[in-house]
Amino acid sequence: MRRLLLPLLVVAVLAPQNVPAGDYTVGETTITRLSPQARALLLGGLRLPEGEVEVRVYASAEPLPAFLDWRSMPGGSFVSGVRWQGLCGSCWAFSALAAFESVVMIARDEPGSDLDLSEQYILSCNATAGNCTGGWLEGAFEFLRLAGTPTEGCFAYLGDDTIPCRESCHATLDLVEKVDQWWFVTAGTADPATIKTALQYGPVSAGMAIHDSFMGYTGGVYDAYGSPDTGEGHTVLIVGYDDAQQCWIAKNSWGTGWGEAGYCRVAYDSGCSFADYSLACSYDPAWAPCVTWSPAEIVPGEPVTITYDATGRPLAGAGGLLAHWGYDGWQGVTDTAMSPLGGNIWEVVVTTPGWAASLEFVFTNGAGTWDNNGGADWIVPLFGSAPDFVMDGLLDPGATLLAAGDDLHLWSAVSGPLLYLAVQDLATPRTQDLFALVSTDTLSAWPAPWTKSGLVVAWSWYLAAEVDNNWSGWFDAAEVVQDGAAFRRANGEVLEGVLDLGVLLPGRSARDVWLAAAAYETWAGGALRRQAPPGDGDGSISPPEMVSDVIVPLELLRLDAARDRGGVELAWETAAPASASDFVLSAAAGDAGWNLTVEALDALRFRARDRSSAACGEGEVEYRLHGRRADGGLFLLA
Repeated sequence: MRRLLLPLLVVAVLAPQNVPAGDYTVGETTITRLSPQARALLLGGLRLPEGEVEVRVYASAEPLPAFLDWRSMPGGSFVSGVRWQGLCGSCWAFSALAAFESVVMIARDEPGSDLDLSEQYILSCNATAGNCTGGWLEGAFEFLRLAGTPTEGCFAYLGDDTIPCRESCHATLDLVEKVDQWWFVTAGTADPATIKTALQYGPVSAGMAIHDSFMGYTGGVYDAYGSPDTGEGHTVLIVGYDDAQQCWIAKNSWGTGWGEAGYCRVAYDSGCSFADYSLACSYDPAWAPCVTWSPAEIVPGEPVTITYDATGRPLAGAGGLLAHWGYDGWQGVTDTAMSPLGGNIWEVVVTTPGWAASLEFVFTNGAGTWDNNGGADWIVPLFGSAPDFVMDGLLDPGATLLAAGDDLHLWSAVSGPLLYLAVQDLATPRTQDLFALVSTDTLSAWPAPWTKSGLVVAWSWYLAAEVDNNWSGWFDAAEVVQDGAAFRRANGEVLEGVLDLGVLLPGRSARDVWLAAAAYETWAGGALRRQAPPGDGDGSISPPEMVSDVIVPLELLRLDAARDRGGVELAWETAAPASASDFVLSAAAGDAGWNLTVEALDALRFRARDRSSAACGEGEVEYRLHGRRADGGLFLLA
């Protein structure tokens, strides 16, 4: 479940403190108004580097100016706006991205542009930099070097590290900006001269220890002496300094209701390990993406050429490379050898199925080294023909709820021969393995899939998702994994899949299958905990606990109406087989209304006779023909 970014209701307020040292004030802020539990979600953001690190040695810039503030440079501000990280320990992403936003504005000479890039992209897509419980500044900068980040509008911040990377717009490469280089300014000791020198080139990300008084800081030059250490780390952005006040000027990510409109001044001698670890980065406006593809708009079913430049990447200097690629959420995964073009540049040609909606790929040397775009992968939306159902882990907007159990919903939809299924687990967090069972034989039963406990109706196929590793797949009656065009699936907010019944059940339709959703404990022999439709609690799924009411839309090929003295006769033909009970035909004239009896001439042709309309004389009669749970059309006769 996504967390709201609004502060929680006031349940505890930190009282103003009398702090003996320093010249600053403490009072009520957006942070002190949070509950202790909410503050705990906010803190813990900084993780220190592991092992030895090298710092950049700057050329002497003496004498340094006594004052610097990137918010008030000639021409305007080169600092982006104050952000609110929400109830998520993602300060590491906000600090790194704020530094990057500033250096981009500086390199472009665009003061006041308030560049706004996506922190959520870093949070959702990175492989190793961190999450809502904390992270590494160096990991965030390395992700920005490898993958970059799009604009905030492409992937708006929600403060939730469980949102899948696929929810980003992934539109075009020109939405992404990338760090050119990053480096440590300080590593273990805050050296003011070094930090000031680095600040001549742009703002610097800095770590610090959080003391109680910092959460209630409302203004002045802060130091932490006399205030208890919370034991938690945090990161901010140093945007300047003031020697007259012996302080740094920094931007926080706690919103404008904290500090000096979101900023703070921190003493050089702060007592909170301020800037003991600090990092900076650079930006090259002429940067070129390491991956390109041709044509730019990839059409499913047609070949696409992918070109990869490994220079400065994890696979630089490799003797051979493979493109590891798939489609629609990493289905049909294939490893294809790439051709060297010289100078660390490689090329490969791949072709997706004609119904695919997206292409995903990464690169590997086949010996354990990968370039997965910093964890974001390369995900490219396709153009042209698209499948009826996109496998993205999100519930299809055309799906209908078939059955609801205890926090477990089963959805379906039909388009031609394609049967769409989705299992929606409303429990948070998800802790059980999910299954969607598809049966054409409700007279037999056998042991539950994956050696779970109990019995189930004999399945023809089932779709399953393993919660421990987020793996999902289709299986046949022999529990052999199925892949290819007839079997598609994705696992995200919902477990969803598509079966091509035209291939799997020729001559039959979705009305010929029985369905059920189930949630089992994860271990072998795990018990059945929830099911949809609801069961009798015996730990097994029996025929009455399956549902066959799959909704098949009715497409009309024609509808005719003829009027005579005896009334009106309506006749129509459908594109797919149906029965008379699939239709509701109603008539209305003025305040009067009535339903008509539908007669099936065969599986495709139907008619109804309305004798009541003869009493209406020359008045208007309105007929409404409804397919089962779906309108078939509206027709008006004069």
